[in-house]
Amino acid sequence: MKHVIIVGGGVSAWCAANAFSANDISVTVIFKNKKVFGAQQISPNGMKALINITGDKKIQDKIHKISQIKINLIKNSNLKTLSNFDLSKKFPFYGSISRQILLNTLKKSALNNKNVKIINDEVKHILKVDDGVTQVLTSTGKSIKSNVIIGADGVNGICRKFVCGNEKLICKNIFRSTSTNKTQYLLTKNLLQIFLTKHGHYVVYPFKSEKQ
Repeated sequence: MKHVIIVGGGVSAWCAANAFSANDISVTVIFKNKKVFGAQQISPNGMKALINITGDKKIQDKIHKISQIKINLIKNSNLKTLSNFDLSKKFPFYGSISRQILLNTLKKSALNNKNVKIINDEVKHILKVDDGVTQVLTSTGKSIKSNVIIGADGVNGICRKFVCGNEKLICKNIFRSTSTNKTQYLLTKNLLQIFLTKHGHYVVYPFKSEKQ
């Protein structure tokens, strides 16, 4: 294997780009720029892996440390605490990082390797050709071939449709929002909360972005 095509531009795509390029494999990452939202939780093992992949120990300074996880049940407008975990007693480090900062760090690390190439375009078709080779066609007419294609474009992405067909997949509804209210931040600082309701579950956690 000398060349890999990665479809998608998220965290998993750039983790894969780092891993393959570090092993002297040529990588082409194809994705259309999209706005990144929210944060990613980082466990102690995740922190070690992130530093190992990027070589950037300063990434720890950009992570908001979380020392407590609280699970609550909301039923009939009443709030009941089911569990309250003190992470600081068992884990030396658990935190939350802005997904944009994480993505920028992984991307920068990958692009420092000459084996990585970016195509800022949308994949429209994936076709099987002879001898195990797969062809990717983009919206602007670019054609790229490889023996290995990694689908990192999400559960409803073009890669899943290529592998599984066009059947509809019933997905969960995901809603995301942020608040710049400092009072709310201070009340929940260092705390990750999970609220269980009959409508679904909600996760609330603090994280640092570039400017706030």
